[in-house]
Amino acid sequence: MRRKARLVALLVLGLCLVAVGSASAMSPDPERPEMLVSEDPVEGWLDGSGGGAFAYYAIDYPGDGSVITIRLKFSPHDPVARLGVGFNVYGPHGYQIGSGEPTQDPDLLRLRWADRNPALWLIQVYNYIPDMTLSYNIAVRGLPYPPATPVYGTLTGNAAGAFDYYNIDYPGDERTLEMKLTFSPDMQGEAVGFNVYGPDERRIAKGGPTE
Repeated sequence: MRRKARLVALLVLGLCLVAVGSASAMSPDPERPEMLVSEDPVEGWLDGSGGGAFAYYAIDYPGDGSVITIRLKFSPHDPVARLGVGFNVYGPHGYQIGSGEPTQDPDLLRLRWADRNPALWLIQVYNYIPDMTLSYNIAVRGLPYPPATPVYGTLTGNAAGAFDYYNIDYPGDERTLEMKLTFSPDMQGEAVGFNVYGPDERRIAKGGPTE
C-alpha cells in the first residue's frame, strides 16, 4: 500500500510573486450577476442612458458580522459625472442595504456594512449620464478567501533532478499563504519537495514536513 506524505510552506510576504491585474467582467442581468471575490478587482464600463444603464455583481456574505467594504473607482469623475454614477447594494427581497458614499477621493465611492444574516448581496453599478461612457473598477474587501483548487500531476525523477513549475498570484498585502504538496509514495529525506521563489528568482520559502 502506498503512503502519502505532505509538505507545507507558510508565507507572509510583502512583495508580489506574480503581478496581479484587474479582470474585466460585467453582467447587465440582475438574475445572473458576476460574482466578486475578496481582494480581486474587476473592471467594467457602462454607456450612460437617461433611463439608466446597469451592471450587476454579487457577493456571498457569510453572516458572521464581518465588515465588508465595497469600493468603486470610476472615470470620468467630474462634478456632472458624480451626479449620475454610483452603485447600490441590495439584500434578500430587494432590501436596499446602502449605496456608494463619496470619499475624499473624487473618483472613489465606498460602502462599509456588516450583518448577522448570511445572504447573497446584489451590487448594481449605474450610469444615468446620456452619451457618457463610465469606466470603473469595483472591488470587495472583508470576505473569506475561497479554498484553493488543487492541481494534480506526476513527475518521474532522475538523479539530476526533475521539476515542475507553477505560478501563483500574490497581491502584496502581507496576507499569509499556505502551500501544501501531497505526494506518494512516501519518500523520506530531501528527494521530494518544493521551493518558492520571488520575482528576483531568490528562494523565499521551502516546504517542510508535517506530522
